Amino acid sequence: WLALRGGAGTTFRGPPAQQLEGNLTALQIIGTSFRAVDINGNPNLAPEKATTYSGGVIVQSGGFFASLDYFNYKLKGPIEGEPIQGIVSTLFGASGVANCNNPAYAALQARFTFTAAGCGIANVQRLRTTVFNSADVSTSGLDLQVSLRGDIGPGTLTVGANGTYVIDYKTGDITVEGIVVQPAFDGVGLLNYQTTAYPLPQVKGNWYVQGDVGAASLRLQFNYIDGYTDQRGAAIFGPNNGALAGAAVTTGKNIAPFKTMDATFRYSLNTGTSLAVTAQNIFDRNPPFARLDQNYDPFTASPLGFTLKGAITQKF
Repeated sequence: WLALRGGAGTTFRGPPAQQLEGNLTALQIIGTSFRAVDINGNPNLAPEKATTYSGGVIVQSGGFFASLDYFNYKLKGPIEGEPIQGIVSTLFGASGVANCNNPAYAALQARFTFTAAGCGIANVQRLRTTVFNSADVSTSGLDLQVSLRGDIGPGTLTVGANGTYVIDYKTGDITVEGIVVQPAFDGVGLLNYQTTAYPLPQVKGNWYVQGDVGAASLRLQFNYIDGYTDQRGAAIFGPNNGALAGAAVTTGKNIAPFKTMDATFRYSLNTGTSLAVTAQNIFDRNPPFARLDQNYDPFTASPLGFTLKGAITQKF
């Protein structure tokens, strides 16, 4: 009824060819306008490496099952693009010209192409960045699974839950041209927009109830993604962005949890054929508002409302 498990390992990933030699141009908002940002490959990239640890406990007795696992990943030199917003904020600061023509920032300033008006955030025409081996990252968390299954009438009923709790996601100082452009931070519970981290809600999970009678199965599932915070400061939420003079923008600073409900009906025939119908987001919930181009966070939430899917599978 009880089991313990654990493991440790190392791994590495070499850069693909396009990150060594390729290049592309993207559009990013710098100041108040979209500007061209060149992202160039880097022939000097080293493989990124990781050391991983995990351990957990499993309990199983009758129809009850539960497992709790701890994970810890340490990444060395992850391959990423240089943080655009960090470069812009470091050179120009709140004034828009903070470190222009400062000899210590000369190499960083040389990454930009300006209009004839010279160095200033309003005069940027283009920014040159590269793919690089970024600062080391460490992250840890907990994975939980639990279910209880029992006989009820002619069939069985199962209730359960699955979830992940992220304890931390820490990255070190990131430097470009010898200047720290992104100080070390813990990204858990933050949007992390225009940093080297993805949005990181602290809790993600689902709760479900499933009934099985003969060849038929019906499952109802509630999905939950925790709320999190847009970490950007006065440039987005400052008093100059309010609807009224001097009023601060607060909408979108705290991104609400995303909650949806799904239902799946499955029927398995003796011929090896399975029929399934799934209703996703059956209450037609909109993704929570975020101050991004799409008005929501596409890494975390879905813009699709009520969606009906059907599937037929055949085993041979």
